[in-house]
Amino acid sequence: MKSKILYSIVTFALVVSACNKNLKESKIEDESEFHAIRQKDLGDEYTVFSDGIVAVIIDGRQEYVTQFKLIDDHGNTEYAFCANMEAPCNEGARYKCVDAGDYFKNGAETKIMAALTYIMNEYRWMETANPNGYRQIMQCVIWMIIHGYEVTSVNNTEVEIIMDVINHIYDNIDEMTSHYNTGVTMQGVDASSRDGLFVNYGPYKVSENALLADVDFILTFDREFGPYVKFVNDLGMEITQVKPEEPFYVRVSDNIFGDVDFTATASVSKELWYVNDFRFYIDVREGDYQQLFQPVMNPEAWIYFYSCDGKISIIPTEVEGEDDDVSEKITLTELNWNNGNGNGNGGGINRFTVNGITLKNNKNYVTPVSFDFLATKVPGKNDETAIYTVLDRSVTEQNGDYGKVYDIKVAFYNDGVWKAYGGTITVDNQGGNNTNQKVELEKIF
Repeated sequence: MKSKILYSIVTFALVVSACNKNLKESKIEDESEFHAIRQKDLGDEYTVFSDGIVAVIIDGRQEYVTQFKLIDDHGNTEYAFCANMEAPCNEGARYKCVDAGDYFKNGAETKIMAALTYIMNEYRWMETANPNGYRQIMQCVIWMIIHGYEVTSVNNTEVEIIMDVINHIYDNIDEMTSHYNTGVTMQGVDASSRDGLFVNYGPYKVSENALLADVDFILTFDREFGPYVKFVNDLGMEITQVKPEEPFYVRVSDNIFGDVDFTATASVSKELWYVNDFRFYIDVREGDYQQLFQPVMNPEAWIYFYSCDGKISIIPTEVEGEDDDVSEKITLTELNWNNGNGNGNGGGINRFTVNGITLKNNKNYVTPVSFDFLATKVPGKNDETAIYTVLDRSVTEQNGDYGKVYDIKVAFYNDGVWKAYGGTITVDNQGGNNTNQKVELEKIF
């Protein structure tokens, strides 16, 4: 291909800068807005100029890369890429923005936007350190996707780095496009394993994404669990962030049950540029002239695109590593109960003793709702570390025989964890005490 600089036919490529001042910024909220951005300013005319030339070798022949500047009649400047290496572009020609129609085949426009997003996030440093190399990467990738050309070499001191990038994108463009469309997902299993006083669930990981390989994802729980629930790595060390494909676990105190929801969100401390649309330009004259491509970039990270959620539903049950044949039990003695239906403080149980600890209705009794809540929290300085509640009471009387049944739960805080036990108490009169009665309660959590 032959080329001349001034007012001659040129078939140069152009590269676009990743700086805000060189890219049309926008934020897409829905498909209608996406379409509106692409159609914006249709028909506006610009004068086209080239801006420097660098050489590349494609399919064994030398081609040239430039940066096209499109300047409107008010002096505003836009930047665009060459979208057709086989057609000419005249220096000083007039161009206008139009609908691309069916110009791109087989999803080429999405592949281009995915590739440019990858380049901008991984090699944006080259825009300043080696602007010619940056242009060569951008333009060669676009030509490969549109035309299927093979890039043999580039004229640059960092040719090895540039060719590695180009070849990597070419070899992985389908995967990059998939990642560009789907974002990230939370992967893993809810397998549980005992770890001392804790249970580890996982491993989990943020799915692989070529666009976000080096991005930290911040791990958070949707509600506060205090020291009872935390994120840990393979070594059992507490962590607050991971990169995609890095395994992590949710460590839960064995007295926790219910739903544990967690989220991994891309760190907003790192700029994550995302090309979400493009504008298409053609020569205002009729004929076979070069088309130009301008990427439209989101100015900041799309949080919803860069986050994923996980959920664990924990029920009071045995986990892997525990002896399934042994159920921990405690014995309740020195029982005292009152008359009536059990309403009021104590739920009908006045006091009893477990493991040498006496629990009383005016000191240790809590409602069922409070019991479930307190058993997930670290007791305060003056809070009780032994609590009980009565879930249900039933009274039967048959052939003159009286019977009352209490459904009870007891919990103790010791060595940084709560342990809870449950069972039923049966008595044969309305109120009284029985120092000899023994009731076994089985461990709940």
